[in-house]
Amino acid sequence: MDNADHSRPALPGVSLRYLALSLNAPPDRRRVDGDTLATQQPGGVTICLLTRASAEVRPVTPLTRVLIVDDHPILRRGLRAVLLSFPDFAIVGEASSGEEAVRLFAETRPDIVLMDLVMPGMGGVSAIRAILEIESEARILVVSNYDEGEQVQEAFEAGASGYQLKGAEIEDLVTAIRQTVRGIPSLAPAAVQSLVRNTRKARRLGDDLTDRERQVLALLARGLSNPAIADRMVITVATVKFHLHSIRAKLGTKTRTETVAVALQNHLIEVP
Repeated sequence: MDNADHSRPALPGVSLRYLALSLNAPPDRRRVDGDTLATQQPGGVTICLLTRASAEVRPVTPLTRVLIVDDHPILRRGLRAVLLSFPDFAIVGEASSGEEAVRLFAETRPDIVLMDLVMPGMGGVSAIRAILEIESEARILVVSNYDEGEQVQEAFEAGASGYQLKGAEIEDLVTAIRQTVRGIPSLAPAAVQSLVRNTRKARRLGDDLTDRERQVLALLARGLSNPAIADRMVITVATVKFHLHSIRAKLGTKTRTETVAVALQNHLIEVP
C-alpha cells in the first residue's frame, strides 16, 4: 500500500495551497497571499515565484522577441537552441526566405530580426527594405557567411542595424543582439575591415557615400550633436550612429574631427 504523502507538490519550496492566479492583475508591483502569482503582461502570461516571507511581485525583465531568417534548417535550429539557452530571449518565428520573413515580421512584430543575406527568391537585402517599409524603426541584425565589402555596404544601405558573421563566438553574437535591440551599432571586425578595403578600392574617396550619409556628414561639419542631427533629418539617434559608423568605415577615419577633416580635404562637403 502506498503511504506516500501526495498532498504536496514535487517541486520543492512551492505550495499549491498558496497558489494565487490573477490573469487580470496589473503588470506593476502587487501584493498577494500566496507563493505564486501569474500576471497578464503584454505579450503573454508571466509566472513569478515568491517566498512566503515576501509575497511582493517585482517587475520581470521582458523577453527579447526574435525572428530568425535563414534558408538552412540546421542553422535556424542551431540559432534557436543557442538563444533559448539564455533567459532573456524568445523565438517568435523562423523564416527560410525573404518573402516569409516579411510576412512573419508583419504578423509577429519581433524586437529584432536575425537576417541571412543569400536565400532563394527574395534575398536578405530586399527583405530588409521591405520590413523597414512596414516598420521604419525595425532592428535587423544581418548574420551572414559573407564579409565582402560590397555586401556589407549594400546591407547597411538597405537599412541593416548591424552585421555579424555566422562564425562568431556565441557570446559575441548574443552581445550583438542585445546591443542592436538597444539601438547600439554592432559590426563584426571582419565586416568593418571589408568596408575599409572597399572604400580604398573606390576611384575617389567618398564616392560610395550615400545621399543620407552626405547629409549627416554636412550636419556633422556644422558641429551638430547626434540628437540634433536626428531632429534635423527626422530620424532616430540610433540611425544617425549607424550612418556615422558607415561614414567612418568608408573614409577610414576614427573620430568625428578626423571625419570632418577628411571630408573637407576631399571636397565631399562644403566649408560650413
